[in-house]
Amino acid sequence: KKITEEGDKKIYQGEALKKFSEAKSYYECKYSDYCSKVMTQIRTHLSWSDMQLFRDIIFVLSTHGWQKVLDEEGDMEPESGESEDPLSAISRLAERFQVPLEEAGADLSEIPSEFEAMIAYASQFISLSTMEYQAVWWRLFHAPNSSEWSNVLILGQLLFSLPVSNGKVERVFSQLNLIKSNKRVSLGNDTLIDLVILNADKVELHDFSPDAAINLWWEAKTRKPDQCPRKQYKKHTPHHQALEAPSDDNIEEECGEGEENDEQDTNEAQTKFTLDDWDEWLQNND
Repeated sequence: KKITEEGDKKIYQGEALKKFSEAKSYYECKYSDYCSKVMTQIRTHLSWSDMQLFRDIIFVLSTHGWQKVLDEEGDMEPESGESEDPLSAISRLAERFQVPLEEAGADLSEIPSEFEAMIAYASQFISLSTMEYQAVWWRLFHAPNSSEWSNVLILGQLLFSLPVSNGKVERVFSQLNLIKSNKRVSLGNDTLIDLVILNADKVELHDFSPDAAINLWWEAKTRKPDQCPRKQYKKHTPHHQALEAPSDDNIEEECGEGEENDEQDTNEAQTKFTLDDWDEWLQNND
């Protein structure tokens, strides 16, 4: 579903797939063989302890399997072929990610019971068999009684944030080396982060639509990045109205200004001397 067509080429993440048709026909004809080879490659890169963690994460995030662990009364049951309760998966995840969960304010002891209540709610009000897991989780996050399983939602946010592969991270580091070269060592951190984001998550020009940015700019009260909110303008009073009906504040201000002017004139008169006064003063002193 993520592969796009450009003419005769099949494009995935900006790269052309040269043998897509052969791979698709092989996948359709030999599905089980394909899956076994993929699992073999995964086992070569992960230990069995990590595989257990991998299965636990898939069980929690993949909502299609939740209905299988519910009986008619809505209680959790062990899946066929497993010797332990599926609730142990959520308990292992809570123990594995104990430090970040506690930092986020989650209560680890409440996670298993909240997970059971959340699955019961989902099986009753959400179609788990037909709806995609992303839509199911979105409804759980926005459910009216989502506060009843808030600790499980914190764990869900953490699991969704885990990257499936570090390939994109390695590509970002390669782009970072190209952006911040020896000739651009004075780049600031903010500018560098913006350039890396533009290169990593860029959109082709013919697919880019500026409507969202224009609407955001149009609806915003401050249309510059660092602009402060505008102050409310003072009500303008015409000059002829101000002369006809002066306010009490203006009268007091004018009186105050008159008194200040009188005092200023008196001080100036006291400090102003003439030449005759100077001669008279000298004669008196002699």
